[in-house]
Amino acid sequence: MKITNNNINFYTKYNSIQNKKREITCPNQTTFKGLGALALFTKVFQNKETEFANRFFLKSGKPTKKDCEDVVNNHPTTVTKAYREVFENSSYRFDMTPNICAKAGYNLKKYFDNHFKNYRIISVGTSPANISQTMEYLGCEVVYLPISGAKGLYEETVRPSFLKKVQINELNNAKIVSEYFKSKLPKNDNKINILLDYKLSGKTLDVLSNILVKNTKTDKEKLEKVSLIRALYDAISENYSDNPDMQLTKKDIEAINSDCVSQILERASNVPHFQLIDRENRNVVHWEKDNYISSKGKTKNKIFQEFEKYSTKLGRAYGLCAYNELRKMGLV
Repeated sequence: MKITNNNINFYTKYNSIQNKKREITCPNQTTFKGLGALALFTKVFQNKETEFANRFFLKSGKPTKKDCEDVVNNHPTTVTKAYREVFENSSYRFDMTPNICAKAGYNLKKYFDNHFKNYRIISVGTSPANISQTMEYLGCEVVYLPISGAKGLYEETVRPSFLKKVQINELNNAKIVSEYFKSKLPKNDNKINILLDYKLSGKTLDVLSNILVKNTKTDKEKLEKVSLIRALYDAISENYSDNPDMQLTKKDIEAINSDCVSQILERASNVPHFQLIDRENRNVVHWEKDNYISSKGKTKNKIFQEFEKYSTKLGRAYGLCAYNELRKMGLV
């Protein structure tokens, strides 16, 4: 039996007639016998798998479907480490497990497929990002908009007098988000853009819709504002599967809602915060957090790159686990 791992070849021979001892011969003709040979192979294999897992978790950007497929098929120990990363950290506990996330993504995609013929998901902020990424694994086109603080712009979008309270140059970030959105859309695009957010008050979606229409000339008729939680309740009422492993329950939605309200999903999100109102020079505390991207002193393209490359170790681990749950359901 020949075992190959990163150009290191081991040849295992079984001599069942003479002594039934295992021998492993390396390319330099050095032969290790018995338990020593097995220990050598085990150590080298474990080191290589550890190196691979570290590279995967620390890589920048969201894990793609191709990335996850490769890991699940060829690196099972990395999958195990991903589940440990999600479940064994004592500083937090997810109510929305990767299994619930996978079921939510499946049912939400079925819901949108049933109600819209030609659409893309515009995932707004950190809250829906994990479920949106699961939908992307299932074939949805998804654009991630890393916005925060939209409620602070609510009056500006309905009453011009609000501009007296907020300086014009502080709205630069809103224009940057608009241009990022526009850069993701092909010309002469006919798809419906579904703005998907957790939606507690609905103000974030109202603000974002008005900003995108104003700054990108997007047809308002092609923007559909959808509450994540409301859509999930509608999806389970339409019952898209008889398979209990794929069925989403009200208890599952309560778990999703709990993690959205407590903002614990931010820990597992590969989407950063980006304040629509640019007040960096006022020493606001949140700029000190790692999951906030600042626009200060950066070009538009630099900010776009940071949007694309942002990820966390926990976020990549969670995404891999959600993909693996879809695989166990036979959906990918």
